[in-house]
Amino acid sequence: MALQARLDALTSAHNEASDPTGSALRESVVKLIDEEERVRPLKVGDQAPRFELQSYDDISVASDDLLKSRPLVLTFYRGLWCPYCQKDLKSFVQLIDEVGELENCVLAISRPREPGHDQPNDHELNFPVLEDASGGLAVQYGIRWPAEDARLIERALGLDLQTFRGTEPWINPMQARFIINRHQRIAFAEIAFDYDERTEPADLVPLLVQLRHSYN
Repeated sequence: MALQARLDALTSAHNEASDPTGSALRESVVKLIDEEERVRPLKVGDQAPRFELQSYDDISVASDDLLKSRPLVLTFYRGLWCPYCQKDLKSFVQLIDEVGELENCVLAISRPREPGHDQPNDHELNFPVLEDASGGLAVQYGIRWPAEDARLIERALGLDLQTFRGTEPWINPMQARFIINRHQRIAFAEIAFDYDERTEPADLVPLLVQLRHSYN
């Protein structure tokens, strides 16, 4: 059922006499938002969206070109400013130095960079950080609200998503990771709404080694 229909159903079922302040309705809307955010992300076996994005170093990166020779790890972050994200990125840096199969496989994807901020060189990264300028790729992966759905939620809550979440809603989870195989299918998907939900980058190595060998 579309989000509009689900919100309409909640509103129609709302009883103003028993819930004059609308608190029960709002609680139901918040629950619906949480459910939607957890079922929308793409899953293992789904077709991976193609993309061509600019890196923070102004280099064009296309998934079709890269997948011709290697599997890809896509890691969506809220931003390089985030200390938890920085820690995870550093883990990938160390892992790439230690495991040859990961070389040129890892791509970080984040919000548009702010002038003078979010510079990958400041973090000594050995893989590209790509700029999803419109947020369109995050929407395709199901980890960001499309603009029309965001407006529906804001109307239903009576406030904007930034106020609701306490932060600008670049992506809904704290972090999302996907591994894409040579057939442009998702071979691994992990959506972390809390940082204790995520795996360590090292846990991805066996699958990546297997996928990399499929190119031989």
